Amino acid sequence: MKPSHPIIRLKSHLLSRRPGMTLEFSRYVYKAYGETLSREVFQVPSHELSPAWLDYQKDLLLDDQELALHSRVRLKGEKSVYHIPMIDFINTKSAARIIDRLSTVDNEFSESVSLYRSGNSFHGYYYQLIPEHNWYKFLGKILLCNLPTMYEREVVDSRWVGHSLIHGFSALRWSRHTDLYKQEPRLVARPTTSLKSPTFFDSD
Repeated sequence: MKPSHPIIRLKSHLLSRRPGMTLEFSRYVYKAYGETLSREVFQVPSHELSPAWLDYQKDLLLDDQELALHSRVRLKGEKSVYHIPMIDFINTKSAARIIDRLSTVDNEFSESVSLYRSGNSFHGYYYQLIPEHNWYKFLGKILLCNLPTMYEREVVDSRWVGHSLIHGFSALRWSRHTDLYKQEPRLVARPTTSLKSPTFFDSD
């Protein structure tokens, strides 16, 4: 397991601080335009997550399936639903441009976004938890990063946001099991511990 996979920072930056949570995943079959033909949802206690667990889950995938992490999280002893803020980006090959567009969203969190190259574009994670009512506000804020009066092209995938609202959770791919995708998500920019500005790991 490469140290650049999202499971590494999820464990070190969130699960280590908030033990006892239950995470949600799915094995899904992609259709088109962000839609799925099927989605098999399952829950996993956070203490079970490890690179070995991830390898095992990928081995369980059928030929046309991929594995995704959902934003939806439940905490031990609480009825409330929480979410991991995550973003699916579009129309960009530049991590630096994404960081510039997300400045107002970053202000809502203690750290800036961690960016992963997904193959065609990028995925973004804030390794914190927010209550569900704030998650809806978060989705609205990231949509505002697509203001047509300021930018020529949208950077946040608006269809992905729509599917998130319909399903009640966001989902980002963790595997590269089918030929639809070029690679597993790989970390390319992470926030520093003392500054909001990120550290980039590869050139744009």
